[in-house]
Amino acid sequence: MANRSYVFDVSGGSTATGTSVGFYGSNGTAAQIWDVRKNSDGTYEISSAKSCKPLDIKGGNQSAGNGVQIWTRNEGNAQKWNLVYNRGEGYTIRSTSGLVLASSGGALALSEDNGTANQRFAFEKATYIPPALTGVQWKGCAHYSSSRYGEDWSVIVIHISECTALSQIDNTFWGTREASAHYGVAPGQIHQYVGLNDTAWAVGDWEWNKRSVSIEHVGTTANPPSYATLDTSAQLMAALARSKGWRHLTMGDNVGIHKWYSSTSCPAGTDVNWLVAKANQYLGN
Repeated sequence: MANRSYVFDVSGGSTATGTSVGFYGSNGTAAQIWDVRKNSDGTYEISSAKSCKPLDIKGGNQSAGNGVQIWTRNEGNAQKWNLVYNRGEGYTIRSTSGLVLASSGGALALSEDNGTANQRFAFEKATYIPPALTGVQWKGCAHYSSSRYGEDWSVIVIHISECTALSQIDNTFWGTREASAHYGVAPGQIHQYVGLNDTAWAVGDWEWNKRSVSIEHVGTTANPPSYATLDTSAQLMAALARSKGWRHLTMGDNVGIHKWYSSTSCPAGTDVNWLVAKANQYLGN
């Protein structure tokens, strides 16, 4: 088996498309944490936890000696891998062409399968917490339901707060108004009011409240949420999507807007298309 003190590493910790992936001493950074998910055809996608971008064969050229990189998800053969367990020896990571990944010094490249230790790898469980979630501040609220009553959330609902600061959202949710949301977002700041396993009083429809996560954004109809606010929200949405195993966010599927569920203009002038597209970028799409 390849040296277990060395791991797959995105060069320089970069999230940029086309960054090379090598074999480097383990240092516990996000550049060395990977998400392995099974595709519908039985192959696997191996994506960088930090960028969500899949491990990809450079240029799609499945020839011996060619290296690997991270790349925007396209579900092509260059991003599909077969994991073959060799008892007591670890896993072979095989491309769709039959060539396998091999380590050589600090490099990773395709090679003919010859059964050597540098073509055998181990997988160990690791935890990655996206930066958007590390600074989430718990605020709580006065009005919510402490359960989802047998349901689970399946949609993220976008709101506009009609507030100009997070502190105003905080005060609203601790006030007499019987309303709440799971999160409130401002540039570089996220406040949480309701736990994900609990029901926020957010969309004006009880059944959808039980099945949704609601995000309020600092902004008003006259002055919609800034793109800095939306960028922070996009990171949050991507993190929520990853927690559900979603690879893509789609309006009308796993993303909704408040006015779809009750009579309101919310989220007013919020650029929801930009927000969802940005969240998908953070998901590696």
